[in-house]
Amino acid sequence: MLAAYYGDLWPNIYFFHNKTIIKMREIVYAPLISVIIPTYNREALLPRSIKSVLNQTYKDFELIIIDDGSTDNTEEIVKGFYDKRIRYYRQKHNKGGPAALNVGIKLAKGELISFQDSDDEWLPEKLEKHVRKFSEVGDDVGVIYCGYELVYERTKEVVQRSIPDEKGNVYKRLFIGCVSGTITLVVRASCFEKTGLFDEKMKSCYDWDLLIRIAKYYKFDYVPEILAKAYIHGKQNSTNLELRIKSKERILEKYREELIKDPSFYKKYLIGLYLQNAMIGNISKGRIHLLDALKLYPQHLKGYVHLVFSFVIPWIYPKVLKSYYAKSRDGISYYMIN
Repeated sequence: MLAAYYGDLWPNIYFFHNKTIIKMREIVYAPLISVIIPTYNREALLPRSIKSVLNQTYKDFELIIIDDGSTDNTEEIVKGFYDKRIRYYRQKHNKGGPAALNVGIKLAKGELISFQDSDDEWLPEKLEKHVRKFSEVGDDVGVIYCGYELVYERTKEVVQRSIPDEKGNVYKRLFIGCVSGTITLVVRASCFEKTGLFDEKMKSCYDWDLLIRIAKYYKFDYVPEILAKAYIHGKQNSTNLELRIKSKERILEKYREELIKDPSFYKKYLIGLYLQNAMIGNISKGRIHLLDALKLYPQHLKGYVHLVFSFVIPWIYPKVLKSYYAKSRDGISYYMIN
């Protein structure tokens, strides 16, 4: 497919040739990008997401919308957008986010693949600036991500701004926590051939797991700007945190051999999982991780303090932890970097 990269091109003359644009003697990288939006019963919010993709200054993309078995008017909403770049695929049954994303990846024709949530939005120059960054780096860079804002849907209040600062070999860094979410990513399609697709057994943090696998073989880079907005539709509850804990325990199962190569780091990971479990009242379950950490690192005095408190004041201990680790959204990241 011939490229169509606009940005600051006019009034210069461009010649199209083999997925590149030739500007005088300069070759500008302009690949086809496959943008994947998985959605489930988001008829009210989906238009915002679609519009933010169609309004991109970079025009050479296909938009693949995977309807994960919606029972609302999602199909009618999508068909209301008359754009040849949109490809709509409906699944008969709801299979979850990772499965829907994987269907999109399999359908993708682009050299680069990007992901958009059906309730979030991009700034107009997101794809253009990612493509420009890819043109500046080597083939050993598999992922480029950007900054984002976290916004309360009801009030439109910006509660968090995140500017990326991790690049190069981020493999070990990713075991602390995910560097960013799916809406900020643009990934070389070739990465999936080497690392596989999203883990469909994970109900949460599946983007984190994928990035760990990609980082084992590829470097990361970033655009140091906020180019995406993620919306919060309600307060985080214990059920959401429990899903993340289960996913992080799956990360532990999958990558235990890698984690244990650094005993100090592995210890922090285990204690972080203990803290998360304790925060939602699963003290006995979390204590298993804490005891494993102390076996590995018996001189860790803070771990014994947590252990004693978990037995002596189990009825108020979760509240104490939530208050103490209030700086962190889920406990583990704050603990592991302090």
